[in-house]
Amino acid sequence: MELWQGYVASKTTGSVAAQLSGSHRAIVKCNREYAADIVDMVLYLGKQGLPLRGHDERESSSNRGHFLELCKWFSKRNTAFSSRLNGPFNLTSHDTQNELLEIAAKQVQNIIIRSIEDNGFYTILVDEACSFKQEQMTVCVRYAEGLEIKERFLGFVDCSEGADAEALFCQIKQFLEQCGLYRLPIVAQGYDGAAVMSGHVNGVQTKLRQDHPSAIYIHCMAHKLNLVLVDACKSNRTAMGFFLTLESLYTFFAQPGTHHAYKQRQNELGVKAELTALSDTRWACRWKNVSAVKDSMKALISTLSELSVPPYRRFVEASGLLNAVRSADFCVSLIIFHQLLSMVHVAHKALQGKETTLSKAASVIESMMKCFENMRATSQKWEDIWIEIQAFCQSVGVCIEENDERPRKRPVKQPSALDCAFVTSTLGQREYQTSTDKNSLKKKWAIQLYYPVLDTLLGECSTRFSPQSMAIAESVDAVFKCDFRGAESLLSQYASLLSINPKLALTEMTTVTTKLPSVSVENIKKELASGHYPNYKKLFCLALSLPVGTATCERSLSAMRRIRNWLRTTMHQERLTILSLLHIESNLTEKIKAEDIDAMMPRLSVAYCSIKANDSFHMDPDGSESPCGFKFQWMQLLLAFGECWYFQLCTIQPHSVFHIEASISKNNISW
Repeated sequence: MELWQGYVASKTTGSVAAQLSGSHRAIVKCNREYAADIVDMVLYLGKQGLPLRGHDERESSSNRGHFLELCKWFSKRNTAFSSRLNGPFNLTSHDTQNELLEIAAKQVQNIIIRSIEDNGFYTILVDEACSFKQEQMTVCVRYAEGLEIKERFLGFVDCSEGADAEALFCQIKQFLEQCGLYRLPIVAQGYDGAAVMSGHVNGVQTKLRQDHPSAIYIHCMAHKLNLVLVDACKSNRTAMGFFLTLESLYTFFAQPGTHHAYKQRQNELGVKAELTALSDTRWACRWKNVSAVKDSMKALISTLSELSVPPYRRFVEASGLLNAVRSADFCVSLIIFHQLLSMVHVAHKALQGKETTLSKAASVIESMMKCFENMRATSQKWEDIWIEIQAFCQSVGVCIEENDERPRKRPVKQPSALDCAFVTSTLGQREYQTSTDKNSLKKKWAIQLYYPVLDTLLGECSTRFSPQSMAIAESVDAVFKCDFRGAESLLSQYASLLSINPKLALTEMTTVTTKLPSVSVENIKKELASGHYPNYKKLFCLALSLPVGTATCERSLSAMRRIRNWLRTTMHQERLTILSLLHIESNLTEKIKAEDIDAMMPRLSVAYCSIKANDSFHMDPDGSESPCGFKFQWMQLLLAFGECWYFQLCTIQPHSVFHIEASISKNNISW
């Protein structure tokens, strides 16, 4: 009878095994919620590019690092989290952090690799920069995903051992092979203009084309435009003197004492512009500095006037800068370069966009050159600039009509053959133009500065963005306009590599053109999304994948300097790539769900326990180290998170030995 009553009760409450299994499920659920919180914190710090560890992580330390301090802060607001954080299995060790970061970064990288494999081909983008005592090479990729352009960061490669073309190529090849991407077609390669990368005889681009013949080299258009700008800023003596004065202003006001006085005067005048350092490699620094000086000219003159008298110890330097800033040369140059650099800056911003296509970039360059040609062909724009110069000089108290009585060398006429050339000698346009008639000042400055700078801009643009170099951009533009004849050159080069049937591509392009009310990129994307035009779609994705520049590489190098700062110089190469992936590709990091830790915990378990299924372990009941190197607490960890493992456990107790077998699954446990 008692047995029957026990049987009936088991139908209501469940068997002992079922009750154990239910209790285990509740424990597993709580532990997984705790683990999800830990994963969230690790991913948050990685996404923000913050270090996880502290210099002193002892309990008595006032600052134990971002990760432990974040756990401590959260535990004050969550009692369940606090109880597990103070327990034996809190997942806060250095090994746990490393493992979680590694798994998350691998998931981010796998998302990128799968997208490239789905697209079938890609473009490689590479740049290099110094990081303390190492040379770091960043590897990025460009491809099409869902008919949208994607530029992604893949990782950093330490290239300190060799900087020649052969060494760099081997490093790139090895890295792509590790990612499983080198076997896929590479349709283009984008670098800066360094000879070791762009050399047509023995450069990296030539070596890569030995394995991928269709991987055309495209010089970063943003770098090319910057070279045009650098040459224009050195077009003659007046231009060089102007930018040297700007550099001297930045150096002078970079000191704490002078900068404080300058900021005080800016606040009084309601100006917030800040001076920046000039550099040949920072694309926007010249325009930013010219714009800042123009906006804060009154504050500059007022501050220099205050500092140019004793007892200020640098009053001689301040007096010299004050005279330079209040000169007609400086004020005229300031307005002229502000006008011209504004146009270049607009083009630079467009070329740096991730979603900019090669055809759009060519259109931006062409529009900029047309603006310069119109400014050179007609005098109306110069008339407007001269009116602005006069108004500006009047507002800051500079008399532009004062003649410079310094002796001038007789101007030498420049040969017409050098009209589109950048002259570096001391002849021709680099000399000052004399003017004794006040009414001819406008003509003087047009000849001395305005037209020489314009001519240099036009000449350098024509050379660096020649029709031959822009031919590929015309083919890309033809693809976006459903112009088959214009896209023939692109098809002839890539048809066999990408398995595109040219005849079917022509038919599909004709069908799309007939079907659409108007031919635009957005309308074509909507039509190609149906999947009815595979050849044209592949050609369209090819046009999207061809690179414009290496701005994505530049941004990744900036992120590298934020992550690997002066406090983290000992960071090894693998961890640098892991943290950079999570930080740079933060939008992909957000896709990692902390609740879905099934893919993470088995690796953690194996890493800490070094065990495999059906292994046998001998452990002391007090949790001491066993002969096989396994602790009892790690067995408890596996049980707590409910992993799929089968164990045969031999527990040794005084005077007896018990053999326990446990089969553990994600949601239950049976003995």
